[in-house]
Amino acid sequence: MSRLKWIQTCFSRILRLFPGMYCALECVSAFVDEMNKYANLFGMNNTHFVNPHGLDDKSHYSCAKDLARLTMYCASDKRLLEHWGQASYSVSVRGPKARIISGSSTYSGTAMMTVEDYYHIIGGKSGTLLDANGRYENLCLVCESKVDHAWLVGCIMYNTYHPSGNPLAARGVAFKELLDWLEEFRKDSSIAEQVVQASYCSAWVMP
Repeated sequence: MSRLKWIQTCFSRILRLFPGMYCALECVSAFVDEMNKYANLFGMNNTHFVNPHGLDDKSHYSCAKDLARLTMYCASDKRLLEHWGQASYSVSVRGPKARIISGSSTYSGTAMMTVEDYYHIIGGKSGTLLDANGRYENLCLVCESKVDHAWLVGCIMYNTYHPSGNPLAARGVAFKELLDWLEEFRKDSSIAEQVVQASYCSAWVMP
């Protein structure tokens, strides 16, 4: 029996034992449908979601430009901005299972000092995928220029390497270089569109 067939068989048995899981799966499906609806609304033309967690799936894909665009829209949400940039925070969940969820910032420490020395981090999201080809890091951030306080949004997605052996340090260095490129573009008035676009990165000045 193949590994995929074995997983499918086990999953079918679990559903027979716990029929309530069908309801949970329907909720996940509805949530993913909403994700794709908003991706289309935001103009994320090279994105398709199949699950809410973003783990590896051949049918689940995006690109740096689309994720940077999503990050920009997140930065326009006042509720999210209340928590972004804080060292720690808590969120109240209402409903039948009301509770308080606490969290802390993951954008602090030596891994992000390269960025924080030159830009003020407003907020964002990071992620990591591991496969046979290596470790892939992505990082989407909204930062504020310490020169003129303009908000800059960017995203990097690539296979990381750093001489120190710290992939998070590599991610910080790469993101700082991305914003530096954008700042250079901003200094050149002959460049009509102040954006940086490449296969693994995307950045622009927020309107």
